[in-house]
Amino acid sequence: MEEKVVETEEALRMFRSFCDEVLSIVRQWMPKKRYRKNKHAKYCDELAEYIREKLRKRQQNVPFGVPEEHYVKREGGRSRADIEIDGRIGIELKVDLKGKTEMDRLMGQLNHYEDEYNCIIVVLCGEVREDTADELKYKLKKRYGATNMPDFGLGPQKPRVEIVRVKEKSQLGKKRKATKKTQSPRDMQFSPQSAEQFFDQATKWGRSLINQAKKRAQLLQYSSSFITQKQRGRR
Repeated sequence: MEEKVVETEEALRMFRSFCDEVLSIVRQWMPKKRYRKNKHAKYCDELAEYIREKLRKRQQNVPFGVPEEHYVKREGGRSRADIEIDGRIGIELKVDLKGKTEMDRLMGQLNHYEDEYNCIIVVLCGEVREDTADELKYKLKKRYGATNMPDFGLGPQKPRVEIVRVKEKSQLGKKRKATKKTQSPRDMQFSPQSAEQFFDQATKWGRSLINQAKKRAQLLQYSSSFITQKQRGRR
């Protein structure tokens, strides 16, 4: 009896670790492009391939012993998630989530998935309003509570549910450009790691001020010379 309990605890610990790893992989994913047609299917295909490739590399990097084998499957059926891993982790992807109707539909889907998966990851792509994301987090927290893995004990157990908001390259590019235009050395948070960057930024900022001062001095000199010549002409 004790040996069975130990095996169960070890299996639970390993699955927790694997679920954390899959969650980390999903958080690292950044779509190659912003799809306009068949958006949902293309995002799902790209994410599934990304997870599959990362897990394959992980298996190849195992130095000792036999590496674990995992499978990544697209669309397991009507009551299954968009992507499933080993039949125990379900990934539901939503593009441009908005409105009460879409939110209720998602909550209904998760309700069906509760009996199918031990871990569910909701991935939000495209344009998602902050208030929509906050409302979804509130509803999931209210239904599922803390994101602890279920036990293998008696009674019904709720799955672990996580939300991942995906940032696209186009969104990051716009943000970097805006930061580059408005940032000055006074706006930067100084730390030993950013000393070199701070110095370069300060140097560029200082040169810009010097060039502006030179242009103003030249303009004043030209104006003064023009006024002097005009006064002489009057004499």
